[in-house]
Amino acid sequence: MESAQEPKVSRRSPTPKVTAVSPHTLQPHVEEVRAAIARRAYELFEAGGWQHGHDREHWFRAETELLANAPAHLTESGDALNLGVTIEGFKKSEIKTSIEPRRIVVVGKRRVGAPAKKRTGIAYPELILSVIDLPVDISPKKAVIQFRTGMLTFELPKSKDAPVSTGTQAA
Repeated sequence: MESAQEPKVSRRSPTPKVTAVSPHTLQPHVEEVRAAIARRAYELFEAGGWQHGHDREHWFRAETELLANAPAHLTESGDALNLGVTIEGFKKSEIKTSIEPRRIVVVGKRRVGAPAKKRTGIAYPELILSVIDLPVDISPKKAVIQFRTGMLTFELPKSKDAPVSTGTQAA
C-alpha cells in the first residue's frame, strides 16, 4: 500500500519588511538631501563664473548628479494601491520611508565605503529623494512595505472614505 506523501514546500526566506516613519521624523533626512543638492548647485554656479540666470539649470544638474533614478510604478486594484519603487544599489538599512494619506516619501543615503563601482562595476548615485503623490486617500497604518534587492513595494489599502475609481496607472 502506498502512503501519500505530503508535497514538499520550498521555504524561501520571507521578504524583509520595511517600517515607515512619521513625516516629521523623515524631515531631517529630506533636508540633508536638499542641502547636498544646494551645495552642488552652488559649486556649479561658481564653476560657471558666478553668472546669474542659470539657477534652475544648476539645480537640475545637481539633482541629476546626486540623486539615484527611482522610477515608480503605481497600479490600483479594487480596495488598494500597489506601488513599486526601483532603488538600485541601496540596502534596506539605507532607505527610509514615510506614508501619508495622499503621499509616499522615500529617502535614501548609501553608506560610503569602498566605491560601489569597484564592487559592482556600476557607479550608483548615493542619494534618493522620491515623493509620490497618490490619486486617492490610503490608510497609512495598514500599509505593508517590503524590500527586495533593488525594489521597494508598497501595498496601500484605500481609506474607507476613498472614492472608487476605474483604475489608475502612473509611471
